[in-house]
Amino acid sequence: MGTFSDSKPEELGILRFPLKNTLLEKCLDSGKPLHVPYIPGVPRQNPSYRFLQVLAQRQRQDAIFLPVTSQGPIPGVLVFATRKAHAYQPEHTQPPYTYHACYGVAV
Repeated sequence: MGTFSDSKPEELGILRFPLKNTLLEKCLDSGKPLHVPYIPGVPRQNPSYRFLQVLAQRQRQDAIFLPVTSQGPIPGVLVFATRKAHAYQPEHTQPPYTYHACYGVAV
């Protein structure tokens, strides 16, 4: 598993994040895409939102979390993020998916 930004590999330094009380957990529990239209203010709402802190540090403004649960024994979340706030619209949570940056997270 790896991360990519602007079509190039990007090192996050961490690929596993705590799940409890996070949006990653909410996405997996619902089994549905989760849209975070403005990332910068969200990590301050909950100290458990470590992954959003990482995205904010990389100047990501908007993200969509897609649960990955049926392709293997280890659940995960595929995250697409962009530097533009409010860039993703409701149709972006429906297939086919096309995004700017992709972050895979094992939980």
